[in-house]
This record gives sequence, structure tokens and C-alpha cells, in this order.
Amino acid sequence: MAKRNELIHSARMCVNAMRSPKPNNTLFDNDLPLCVIFCTRWKLIRVAHSILDCLERRREIVKDLLHRYFKLTFLHHFQLKKYQQVKGFTFLTNDIKYISKMSNLIASCVKHFN
Repeated sequence: MAKRNELIHSARMCVNAMRSPKPNNTLFDNDLPLCVIFCTRWKLIRVAHSILDCLERRREIVKDLLHRYFKLTFLHHFQLKKYQQVKGFTFLTNDIKYISKMSNLIASCVKHFN
């Protein structure tokens, strides 16, 4: 029981550590691709929290929710890699690795608790 709560808590902390500024009109006007990346990241964070809430309350996770999470993860990886190629930024490599680690953590939580 304690391990379950610790794992869910660590997964929640991992999701919370992924920061993203809220997309606004200024960002939209200055850098549209980055604005789209932040929108996708906001959706990814909300879906991850929904999955963790289901695990915490011991409810069955909706398969569509998991499917949406993994599609958003794939889309976010693709967006970050494309943005990195176009703009030439190398700091996004850490974001790509972090999102894949977070995805693995969520998948292991779902696998063990459902």
C-alpha cells in the first residue's frame, strides 16, 4: 500500500516538474510553433493528471485516456524534434528525454496497478 502511494506520488511530482508557460497572444504572434508546443504540453499534463487520479482513486482507467496520452506524447516528441531541427536549439534534448521517462513511469504505474 505504501509503495503504491509512493509511486503515484513520484509520478505526480514528475508530471508537476514539467513546466510550461500558458500560451498567450504575444507568444502566438512571435513564435507560433512554440505556442503549439506549449498547448500540446498543457494537454499532456492534464491527461497525465487524469490518469494518475484514476490510479489514486482505484478506478479503472479508460483505455481512450491512455490512448490519448500516448498519442500526445508521440506528437509532443515530434514537435520538439522538429522545432529543434528548424531553430537549432540543443536544450530541447533534455525535454525530449524527460518526456520519454515520464511516459515510461506512467506506463509502469498503469501496468502494475490495473
